[in-house]
Amino acid sequence: MLKSEAYKKFKKFLFNGELRPGQMFSQRELCEIIGISIAPLRDALHEIQNEGLIELIPNRGVKIILVNDKFVIESFQIRKFLEVGALREIIKKKIPDVFIEIKQEMNDIKKSSEVCIDSQLLKRALEIDEFFHKNLISNLNNSLLLNLHEKVYDRVKLIKKNIRYTSERLVPAMNEHIKIIEDMNGGQKDNSILSLELHLRIAENNFLIGDQEL
Repeated sequence: MLKSEAYKKFKKFLFNGELRPGQMFSQRELCEIIGISIAPLRDALHEIQNEGLIELIPNRGVKIILVNDKFVIESFQIRKFLEVGALREIIKKKIPDVFIEIKQEMNDIKKSSEVCIDSQLLKRALEIDEFFHKNLISNLNNSLLLNLHEKVYDRVKLIKKNIRYTSERLVPAMNEHIKIIEDMNGGQKDNSILSLELHLRIAENNFLIGDQEL
């Protein structure tokens, strides 16, 4: 198995909750849990440590990073630089049609929420949320920025996995995204920057939970 495959499999187990923040594993335990051999795992772990998702502790093993206030603040600080900067570039040109499609999907989710907010609707909301933010970066056609944003968004996914996206947050979050898109298409496009900054600030504050193990 190649390093890239070991990297992807580790991330899959991390984001599906089988490897939880604060847990400690030996490398051999991880091999058994994930179903990979130790050589490519070792190579992958060094890259994952560089992304800030794990800590390699000599003579002890691999510790999954804690999702605490420091983790949230650092993740959102980088995210703000990338996404707000990307939006500044996007609004200089014709707004890509994909954002209109995203707005329609979010309005559909809001309408469905009037009937029932279940796990499937929450999943759908999380997916369109992620799709919106990733499109801010992908529309710049800059592979370096896209790669960096994907690594930062992995941290955001870990935060969301361990600090639940609630039904109470669904409609306000959809409204915040819709406001950004409407501002992008309006006469005063600079308002979209303020709307995005506000959305990210609200999201960060919702995830600040104090330094505690989950």
